[in-house]
Amino acid sequence: MVISPNGYISKPDGNEDWIAEINWDDFVADVKKCNNLIVGRTTYEVVQELDEVEAKYKVVVTSKEDFTVRPGYIIVHSPQEAVDYLTGSGIEEILLIGGGKINGSFAEAGLIDELELMVEPYLVSKGKQVFRVGDYEFALKLKKVEQVSGGRVHLLYEVKK
Repeated sequence: MVISPNGYISKPDGNEDWIAEINWDDFVADVKKCNNLIVGRTTYEVVQELDEVEAKYKVVVTSKEDFTVRPGYIIVHSPQEAVDYLTGSGIEEILLIGGGKINGSFAEAGLIDELELMVEPYLVSKGKQVFRVGDYEFALKLKKVEQVSGGRVHLLYEVKK
């Protein structure tokens, strides 16, 4: 997830114009390496560029029973169902992307093992948070911190279980 130093992933209207383009390139490389992604319905509907990202498995999580997706995606109705589908397909490293709603749903289900953040050097006064308010709480262990191009800081945490 790309975040501002105060934890926002977009402006209130979903605008991400403050996020450097290099972050998209990093994301595409991660998806190619993992060969999968899980995304929430809202991000699926907004980020049309996901269609161009190469991955064998593209999973959309939605509670809407009658929701349809474009070719190349599959629909599941819960975080656990998404994980079960991918692990049942032989995937060992799962990439969750999207907004605060889907991130919060996976956090509540206890399905996050690592949290990878790219802190963009741009302060947003209000917006959408990386995790929605919910019923979850967990400690993190810092595995990696690295300053990368553009003044960004890459953080990798392990979720303590």
